[in-house]
Amino acid sequence: MSEPQRKQPRVLSDFDEIALRLGWAIDRWGGAEIELASVYVHALAPKDIMAAYDAFYSVTSFHGKLRMTAAAIERTLAPSSPLRDQWKDIKNRLRSANERRNRLAHGRMMHVFFENLNGVFWFPFYRPEALHYAAHPTKHKHLDLNKIEYLTPADIGVESDKFEALAREVEKFSGDVRAEINGRGRP
Repeated sequence: MSEPQRKQPRVLSDFDEIALRLGWAIDRWGGAEIELASVYVHALAPKDIMAAYDAFYSVTSFHGKLRMTAAAIERTLAPSSPLRDQWKDIKNRLRSANERRNRLAHGRMMHVFFENLNGVFWFPFYRPEALHYAAHPTKHKHLDLNKIEYLTPADIGVESDKFEALAREVEKFSGDVRAEINGRGRP
């Protein structure tokens, strides 16, 4: 019987690396959004938890979910609760992180060949310059790259790590909200 052949580790292409990091970042962002749902549900302390989750996920925009959760927090936390200040900080950071998430969710991977930039990068489409470049890449031989935002795989990895850290923080906050609400009974 012959020995099984060991597969050589596959070297990721530049496209594969960006795709992998984008997927990982969006997955980690999903963790933050799931934890926001938990904050919403714990703030309401409903009799039917699944109905509260259904209500949360019936809202499609992240800003809508954030406003909904903010309303639940404002309504149910005690006026003197130290969690109120913590919530303001988390809410602002979630809003900012959502903008960064949109840069990752709305864009295109492209291989560019310029004197000072050559390789595969992620170009977010919310900037008109990037959208124009994506539609007409051969017409921009002397493009000012300072006017176009592009992300490297390392940039995407940094965002992914930030999303994961924020998700953990929101998870802890969710537990704190649950403890405060349960400690004083239903709102």
